[in-house]
Amino acid sequence: MRARYISNDENIFKISQIHIIDKETSTDVINWVTTTLSYFSNEINEFLVMRNKFVKSLMNSSFSEAAKLLDEIEHKFGKTFWSLTNKMILVYFKKDLAEFNRISKEMQLLEHSYSKSRIGYEVVRCNRNISAERYVFSIGKMIEEVRLDGVFHAIDTICYRHLFDPSANYESIINIYKNDYDIRIIDQYISYLRFVLYLKNCNLLSDESESTLEQLNLIIDDKELKNLVSNMRNFNGNRINEGQVLYQKIIMLYLEESYEEVVNLCERTLVEEPNLSVIYIPYAKSLIQLGKYCSFNNVLGEIINLIINITLDNDTENSLAQLMKISQVLNDYNWSFILNCVLASYNGEGDSNTHKKYSFVDLCSLNNNIMDLDELSKDIINNESIPEWRKNKYTADHLYHLTEYEQALKYYKMLNSRDESYARSKIIQCYYKLGNTDKANEIMATELLKETNPKTLPIKIIVNDIIKNLTFTTDNNKLLNSAIILHYYNQYISNDYTQPLSDICENYFNNLGIFEYHEIKFENPNINTFLLERILNLEVLDGMSTFFNTDSEVLLFRVSINRILLSNLASYNIEKRNFIFEEARSLLNKIVINLCSHEAGAGRIYIDKTSIRNKINDEVKNDLDILKKYEERDLSYQIQDADEESDALFYSSDNEFFNGVMALLYKITNAYTLDKLYGLDQSLNMGIRHGGFVNLLWAPLKRNNISAKKHDENKFSPNPVWRTDFGYFKDSILDGIDNALVEFNKKANAIINQAKNKVHIDTGEFGYNSKLFEFSLEPDYQASVASRIDSLSAETLIDDVFLYLDKQTNEKMAIARGEFVDSIEKDMFEEIKKLKDKLESDGLDVIAIQRAVSKSKDELKESFIQLRTWFDWAKQTKTNFDLNVALKKAESAASQYYPWLKFNLSGYNNSTSNFLGQYFTDTVMILTLILDNSL
Repeated sequence: MRARYISNDENIFKISQIHIIDKETSTDVINWVTTTLSYFSNEINEFLVMRNKFVKSLMNSSFSEAAKLLDEIEHKFGKTFWSLTNKMILVYFKKDLAEFNRISKEMQLLEHSYSKSRIGYEVVRCNRNISAERYVFSIGKMIEEVRLDGVFHAIDTICYRHLFDPSANYESIINIYKNDYDIRIIDQYISYLRFVLYLKNCNLLSDESESTLEQLNLIIDDKELKNLVSNMRNFNGNRINEGQVLYQKIIMLYLEESYEEVVNLCERTLVEEPNLSVIYIPYAKSLIQLGKYCSFNNVLGEIINLIINITLDNDTENSLAQLMKISQVLNDYNWSFILNCVLASYNGEGDSNTHKKYSFVDLCSLNNNIMDLDELSKDIINNESIPEWRKNKYTADHLYHLTEYEQALKYYKMLNSRDESYARSKIIQCYYKLGNTDKANEIMATELLKETNPKTLPIKIIVNDIIKNLTFTTDNNKLLNSAIILHYYNQYISNDYTQPLSDICENYFNNLGIFEYHEIKFENPNINTFLLERILNLEVLDGMSTFFNTDSEVLLFRVSINRILLSNLASYNIEKRNFIFEEARSLLNKIVINLCSHEAGAGRIYIDKTSIRNKINDEVKNDLDILKKYEERDLSYQIQDADEESDALFYSSDNEFFNGVMALLYKITNAYTLDKLYGLDQSLNMGIRHGGFVNLLWAPLKRNNISAKKHDENKFSPNPVWRTDFGYFKDSILDGIDNALVEFNKKANAIINQAKNKVHIDTGEFGYNSKLFEFSLEPDYQASVASRIDSLSAETLIDDVFLYLDKQTNEKMAIARGEFVDSIEKDMFEEIKKLKDKLESDGLDVIAIQRAVSKSKDELKESFIQLRTWFDWAKQTKTNFDLNVALKKAESAASQYYPWLKFNLSGYNNSTSNFLGQYFTDTVMILTLILDNSL
């Protein structure tokens, strides 16, 4: 039995099940696993002692000691998912790139596919070059793929394994756990403890299971298990331990505002117990009150200082990204979810499930929390040393937790002068919960106009309510508040609601008796100036279909607004001036592109390089300046096959300078490929994936009435029109036709969805050759940039990388136009042939259906011809041109940009040279800029 659960085989999930649990209850699962754990109680206890030492060494940045402990743990308990993952966690914090690369290569060579897959995602999670947001994206794409395959039950499993959230509702939690509970004994205990903690936190733990856990608690010495058991309703033992007493003392000192004492006590404690995460927040906030940062020069100090920066709104976005990455890296540790709690205050969701996140951490860290909101603590309320405002905050949170929103609101309003950031979010939520959404929206809009960080407000909740209840109204104050909120949501959270914002703006102007765009003027005192200055951007104006008929009208109207802003620069602060100048440059660029589009083809690939340059220039300059200071510039690297079955290669370097160059190049690459507003993925998303790809291929089937009725979860049923068109046939034939066409629709849907899912970008987080637009930075190119680093400026480096990536984009578009579309066409036509053969062989050879199928095939051919044209540069001509043509276009662009000026160009161009069409737009842009500078 020991050989089964303790092994040195790195294929850690390669283990045959010896017991299958047929019942669906958690009690049966817990009973069975507890039996196995009890048998290995001595080994588990020994591991827990060593793990605690490892965590202490890790968080204190004693990396050599931590590595030694990991080796000892593997020597005693074999290879485990925990040990392999923590090796990567260790090298992440150690920033040991050479060791990380070595481990990554080893994991790529695992023979067992499931073990390789599970560990592979841990490699991505702990990769310093992959952001937390990108990791979440890669998991999201995995979820999308299983959804397209119809394996919906796997979605919860993926989320539980890779993005565990203690506040989430995993409907199939029993099956998730049952699927791989029978694993190495160390992993079995760790996964078992998280499972029972989750069940207890969700009130899903049965009385029988609690009794089982009490018995296990007698033989396994684990603080988390003991805290869990002490929180169970039938527990009669001693609830108070040393950690509990310490926590309560720190909390009381914090509430009494004895910040110096809090800091001293926390620092003495955290040196020995750096994973006592329940004191991270009071410690960080006490340091803030003292005007200090954490002095620990270790992993723990990095975490505390990130919390401080986020709380102070200092470099917030960068600090949130770093803390989110650390939270992901430490995800396997239950105590680390206090970081998830901090992040939850900055996700725009308000109090959504926040209490469950905190209670999960409390459950594994404390016997009970004196700050628990179920019941007010007399020790706090009756303590005269605690300021009244803190008691009010505590009482307000208690009342809010009990859904007494009216009473809670009164207390939150008292906090505006002491804890304004927290109070304003809660006040908005109270009004929302009370059904007074107009008041909630008014306060939200007011706060946003004060430049309050939208992520600290419950903006997602409010936006969902606005969208859900969007309807025509004569109340312009309500419309303006909604417009402001949607604008900030689109700008800072996700650009999901541009069209609803356009509809609101149309409603707003119609209420003022304005129905033509030329009637929208700054001089009108009834029009809010922020609406004109910021909200009416090109995307919003484009959605105002009753006001604008053409793209040119939209563009020129925005130019007219920008001109007024430029003429009043002195009245704006530096940030708004920069915005106005940037918009002026962008509008001029769009005028040129719009004019040149008449000579262009039907391509849909466009990257707004000007906007990307302006967006990343400062950050690239800072990183470049740091790299130029390196004296040690080793440019060597190693190349190795990713695995024996593919042609994929990856390379690595042990040199910090070389890897720094790689990180900078990937930063530029990510902006080029992944930027949500200006990058390639925006084109793929809006221009192709959600810009008609599916409809283009479904349209022939729909037009000829051979498309089935589609339902949720990719299920199909017979189209009622079939019975109408072919109702004179007998039922057996009609049933056969129904079945054949439904089956064809299933196959066609799978082909189209799988193809659509390939039209994505991959910069290294997906499997080899799994996405159409794969981008990689060849080591030779990186070495070339590294060797020229001193001669490069931020601008020249960005342009250099853009040219390099343009070449790759051209190659990918050629593949898309060729083998990618060819493959979809081949698969679709094969299914059409099978459908025809099926109808004929089963005696269902109805002439009308055969004609409809044949016509669909002919129309599909046209669709595929059109699809090929999409995979090309937008606004770009392939026809050669001479300089006079470009000059005329530039003159036209300048005339649109300066409509009040009349000017003539003098001189003569006698050039007879022709230029390649691909440079037409850029040439016009250069000439336009020359004219712009002259004017």
